[in-house]
Amino acid sequence: MLFTPKYSRAIPDYRRYCHHLDPTRFRGRKERYCSEDNLVPKENQNSFKQNLKGQRRCRVANYEIIAGSETVTTHKEFGFVYRLDVSKVFFNPRLSYERMRLASLVQPGEMVLIPFCGAGPFAIPLASKGAKVLAVEKNTEACRWMSENVRLNDVDDKILMVRADAFRLHYVLKSLFDRAVIPTPYGCDGILDVVYSLMKLGASVHFYTFKKDYQIEGLINEFERSGFRVNFYRKCGNIAPGVCRWVFDLIKSEDF
Repeated sequence: MLFTPKYSRAIPDYRRYCHHLDPTRFRGRKERYCSEDNLVPKENQNSFKQNLKGQRRCRVANYEIIAGSETVTTHKEFGFVYRLDVSKVFFNPRLSYERMRLASLVQPGEMVLIPFCGAGPFAIPLASKGAKVLAVEKNTEACRWMSENVRLNDVDDKILMVRADAFRLHYVLKSLFDRAVIPTPYGCDGILDVVYSLMKLGASVHFYTFKKDYQIEGLINEFERSGFRVNFYRKCGNIAPGVCRWVFDLIKSEDF
């Protein structure tokens, strides 16, 4: 849906699109803006959703449908297709550049570990480049959509999906991996210690975390004390005043 020009100023400049669903936050009361007279249908948009404060389990935001009824969407990026229910599965379309950046780094035949894999937006591009991916997710709904997306993108033979708690992987996995991608949920930085024990010496780890600028220098020092070398890092999105999502490309340089 789109707002008529009279009411378009009520919509934040920063909006998030997931193909035909448009989650957004309003300035002021939604009732004032969301009558049928003020909403203009747009092709491929089935509903209009307000992102409420707080999150439920498995990183899924609390949404309230204010126009339409559909929460299942099809998201397309760089030739890949992802179907999911945004009311039950976490998905961030703003990381599309990062997903393609990592796909450009992976080598055919690499063993790649991806905890918190969601509906597969990191796993599928890497698998399409020939990597053998172990994708781990504890949200049953995300696993169901991941299975469909693997089929839609024709990478069935490259991805093994496991429904499990990522923090318990080191108790059950015996294999060592060449690469890991960790789209870390907020407050779950401890997963890096778990993944460390599962990586080969010299392996690459792409670690996403949420930090303020002044924390970065200390975090880099912490990585180095923990046996990692920082190869690259950058901001990749703001999530709150003063808090950004950062990605760190790490190399496992020591075995403890």
